[in-house]
Amino acid sequence: SGTSLAGWLQRNLPVFWRANAEVVRRHPLRYLRTLAAALAMSWRYRPSGEARLRKVFIKEFLQAGWIAQAVLREGDVSHLHGHFCHGVATITWFASRLTGIPFSFTAHAKDIWTSSAWEKREKLEACDFAVTCTRANLEHLRALAPEERVQLVYHGIDLARFPPPPPFVAVRDGGDPAEPVIIL
Repeated sequence: SGTSLAGWLQRNLPVFWRANAEVVRRHPLRYLRTLAAALAMSWRYRPSGEARLRKVFIKEFLQAGWIAQAVLREGDVSHLHGHFCHGVATITWFASRLTGIPFSFTAHAKDIWTSSAWEKREKLEACDFAVTCTRANLEHLRALAPEERVQLVYHGIDLARFPPPPPFVAVRDGGDPAEPVIIL
C-alpha cells in the first residue's frame, strides 16, 4: 500500500514476467481482455478524486498470470477455487479468465464484510458458485447474486454421519495406568 505501482513492478515483475509471457503466447486474446479488465477495474475503483490507478488489480492480474501459466502447463485442471472473497478470489477470477477454466470461491467473514458490494457482486456474477459458512453470510451474498450461486456449508463434521471412535484406554508398558498416553 505504501509502494508505488512502478516500485512494486520493479521489484516483482522479474518473478512474474516469464509466466505472463507464456500465457500471452498461448492465449493472446484472453490475456489482453483480462488485462483490459484489470486496468478498467484499477481506474473505475480507485479512490474518488485520485488520478492514478488502483494498483492492487494490476498486482493481482500479474499473480493470476503466474497461476494461469502453472495451470496451463499442468493440463488437467478443470476448476479453480479461491479461498476468501477478497484478493484471492480476484486472482482466481483473473486466472479463470486467462485459462478459460471455471472458478469458485469460499467467503468466510472479514473478507465478506470488508469487501465492497461492487467487488462481491462482480465476482458472484462471474463465478460458477460461491460457498460460505454462516446463515448471515449466505443471506448477505444471495442478496448480491442469483440465489443458487451461493451455497451454505457449515464448518465442522456431522457427527451423526461420522461418529467418533469408541473411547479406549492405553497403558504404557510398565507405566502408571493413571498417567495419560496420547497416541497419534
